[in-house]
Amino acid sequence: MRGVGEDSFDSIVSANDPFGFDVRVKNSFKRIKPKFEDHPFHKSVTFFYYGWRKNGVGHIDSVAIRKNVAWVDQYKIYVPQAWGVGNMRRDRIMPFIGEPNSCCSETYLVIGPFKSEKEAKSIIKYTQTKFFHILLFLVKLSHHSTQKMYSFIPMQDFSEPWTDKKLYKKYGLTKEEIAFIESMIRPMD
Repeated sequence: MRGVGEDSFDSIVSANDPFGFDVRVKNSFKRIKPKFEDHPFHKSVTFFYYGWRKNGVGHIDSVAIRKNVAWVDQYKIYVPQAWGVGNMRRDRIMPFIGEPNSCCSETYLVIGPFKSEKEAKSIIKYTQTKFFHILLFLVKLSHHSTQKMYSFIPMQDFSEPWTDKKLYKKYGLTKEEIAFIESMIRPMD
């Protein structure tokens, strides 16, 4: 669906394990869980882990971050690496904003980073459009997601919020194409 010359949204989506916390025991698949605390401490970073904030938000020592250290102090969006059951009509990506001084486990992918919360909010609005979801599901084959899943989705100018109506107009979708998208993706709750 990307127009000629448009960049792909996957260019702002991280690879798996964005901050380098997927550490294994030598010569084993056994994972070494990162050490974190329940409460903030000197030089700690907010740490999102294990599912969509379901089990926790902790605090981890900043020196434990092994990758993308520069992202920590910027706005970013966290999206679960595994979500949904593969049902295009029901499944919804549920991103949330990661404020400066935060990082995440390999449970999440990172979209960003961004200089402002306004830009991050605009991107979250885009991710909640039916247009975004239909293009995402062209590649999503299981509940796991990777950076590649976002390759069919075009980048936008995120200085403004995007709606399905504006996206349909921008890409010149026909009434039939719009009806198809509207029938395949349920309204956002």
